Amino acid sequence: MPTHLAFTSSGSHRGVSPETVQVDGNLLKHLNMEKDCQGQRQYSTSKLLLAYTSVKELAAMGTEPNGKTLVIVNSLCPGLCSSELSRGFNAWYEVIFVWIVYAILARTAEEGGRVLVSGTVQGVEGQGNFWRNDKFNERYVL
Repeated sequence: MPTHLAFTSSGSHRGVSPETVQVDGNLLKHLNMEKDCQGQRQYSTSKLLLAYTSVKELAAMGTEPNGKTLVIVNSLCPGLCSSELSRGFNAWYEVIFVWIVYAILARTAEEGGRVLVSGTVQGVEGQGNFWRNDKFNERYVL
């Protein structure tokens, strides 16, 4: 059985428009400019870059020319999980909003953890793929 390297990611990478990553000059320098930093867009772009630089490239490096997989590399999305990440939201309307979103959309941390475990135990069919809701979804394409 090959070694398995799994990256925790997000399905938000699918919402990145090509214009976001098509810049003149250095992409990372552009993304690090404070004036261009816009919360969710930055997060989604970082997940897309993870897909290309880590998952896609490492998956190719983990496969020998004869097709034998030495290292399975894939990306796992636990989905929105109820956690303490929102602890910085202190205004009453932020607290209510986060509570409603978590109540309606979020999984428990345990449920999210199960998705991570189930994706990590997949075989070579997971090479370079995106695991979400206990199944492989689309490959990363831009």
